[in-house]
Amino acid sequence: MGIMDIVKKAATGATDEENRKNREKMREIFDGAVADGSAYKLLYCKAENYTDAVLVKVTMHSSYIVGCKESAPRTIAVVPIDADLTAVGEPYIFTKENGGISNANMMGYCSVSNPQYGFTLVPFDYQPGVNRGSKYTLSLRQTQEEIKEFKAFFKKGL
Repeated sequence: MGIMDIVKKAATGATDEENRKNREKMREIFDGAVADGSAYKLLYCKAENYTDAVLVKVTMHSSYIVGCKESAPRTIAVVPIDADLTAVGEPYIFTKENGGISNANMMGYCSVSNPQYGFTLVPFDYQPGVNRGSKYTLSLRQTQEEIKEFKAFFKKGL
């Protein structure tokens, strides 16, 4: 790792090589977990749940690969992962047919739910490597255009 990679990692959370490898691994995981996975556009999202008690403050970090499929039926698939892309959960599939609804709000959050499950997701462009929570986040950079497209999909609904 050269000096520029170290600077890039600290500033944007991922070197070019990490970014490329993690995008490839995300695609591989998603395609293996979701039927017709290659038809989906992918974005990495995170969620944080804060609990404050008198003596303890707990923050639970969650990571997801989220896929959006435009073709009928419009579908959102959420695959829980860990920040190292080593642990993968069962995918959650949301369509209009299974009662799925989606929304994007002005604060930047995207939500998707059906009668059984629901997620509030935070799409982001990068997580600086020097941030406190960066060890719980995948080393990845995403463009503002990718995020804008993703939010528009959620806002349009299933």
